[in-house]
Amino acid sequence: MSEIDLIKKIQNKDKAAIKELYLQYSPVMLSICVRYCGNREDAKDVMHECFIKIITQIGKFTGKGNFEGWMKRIMVNASLDFYKRKRKNEHIEIDEEHLSTSAADEDILSGNSIDKKDAGTHPNADLVFRADFSKEEIIESIYLIPESYRIIFNLYVIENYAHHEIAQMLGIEENACRTRLFRAKEMIKKVLHQKSIERLAK
Repeated sequence: MSEIDLIKKIQNKDKAAIKELYLQYSPVMLSICVRYCGNREDAKDVMHECFIKIITQIGKFTGKGNFEGWMKRIMVNASLDFYKRKRKNEHIEIDEEHLSTSAADEDILSGNSIDKKDAGTHPNADLVFRADFSKEEIIESIYLIPESYRIIFNLYVIENYAHHEIAQMLGIEENACRTRLFRAKEMIKKVLHQKSIERLAK
């Protein structure tokens, strides 16, 4: 069934088309919701609410742009709303200890032997490259950084939102958005670096 036919049938409340929509897109949409909700159970709840919204408001899709992209924006916005509700009464602290203050690239390790004591404090791309992480392992590393940083990293790097858009979505200053993105990248580098040490030192 073509995308146009699928949309038309959903507008006519065709149950088979609604089921096909869910089966075709739910894996991708769930992965989006998990990135922002933090766990699969909350993500599933948000995703199901979004599918109901998509089905009931599908007439608002004008046909301009990508249909999947339209659905993804609904998922991202709903997931961010969930995130903001969850954090409404919590104070997000910026953890300065995660910020790298050294010129790591100047301390690239050489050879096959790894000195854990020295390497642990000097993240560098060469070591991470040698560890040859899979895409799944890199994604797992992103989940190890604090949520307030991970959200911004996902929005900017994965969803391709601009800083001013992210700042508006989260209700923060654009400079704060840029700072947290920088720190998120530093944290991820440190996580991957530590994993590299553990892998290459075996």
